[in-house]
Amino acid sequence: MFNYRLRHVPGTRLGKVDALSRVNQDASEGGGELPVEEVLLPSEVFIQAIQNLEPINTDIKQCILACKTKDSIANHRLRLALQHTSSTEKCTPPNWDIQDNLLVFRGQVYIPKDTKLQQDLIKEAHDSPTTGHPGCYKTQEILQRTYWWPTLARDVNDYVTGCATCQENKVITHRNSPDLMPISTEHHLPFQSIAMEFIMDLPQSNGFDSCLVVTDHDCAKAMVFIPCNKTVTASETATLYQNHVFRRFGLPVKAISNRGPQFAS
Repeated sequence: MFNYRLRHVPGTRLGKVDALSRVNQDASEGGGELPVEEVLLPSEVFIQAIQNLEPINTDIKQCILACKTKDSIANHRLRLALQHTSSTEKCTPPNWDIQDNLLVFRGQVYIPKDTKLQQDLIKEAHDSPTTGHPGCYKTQEILQRTYWWPTLARDVNDYVTGCATCQENKVITHRNSPDLMPISTEHHLPFQSIAMEFIMDLPQSNGFDSCLVVTDHDCAKAMVFIPCNKTVTASETATLYQNHVFRRFGLPVKAISNRGPQFAS
């Protein structure tokens, strides 16, 4: 066994410690600094590089140039960029520039206000086999590597949430809703199977601010609208039904409600 003691030594006094931790083959021939780490594989084989949008082809460039003349925002920013004037808006020369006849905002090509052109670019970023139908944030990130327009995030969200391929193939993570069960039609007389519901907080008329709706679910599909007030009680609901429905159609066989206080009390 060895008796040893651990003692802290400030780093400024450890002048020879690096020599003990270095491996001989890592050192340069001249005995200088260690070589800088280098990646031997080309950048093209990495998935992040593969997912980047291809360089702007001639067709897309021509579409951007054609739509730019119809976009007031593009014309305004282009004028400011050419004049190199300052502005209180985010359109000063550090943000806006002109590269290859294209208007560039913070290094991203500005896409004029053209729905078809913007949808085509979103489709290219989302539906490409190398991207695999990513979600909203990833699709937006892929687009913003090259392009930008003011409503890009909203347009990407609308496109991705409406993508039929994503809806058909991606796993549903939320809880499934139960199947809706239709109400059976067994009676052949009106208002034998009824549904009752209150419509509250209506504009006041003749002293009333609500309405009790009684619907026939069987043969007639008719409805009776009974004016009332929001403070109506269970006993008052029964009186309303007696005066407006019972005296004409009698008692129902089935009554459906939302089990509110006016029905459950």
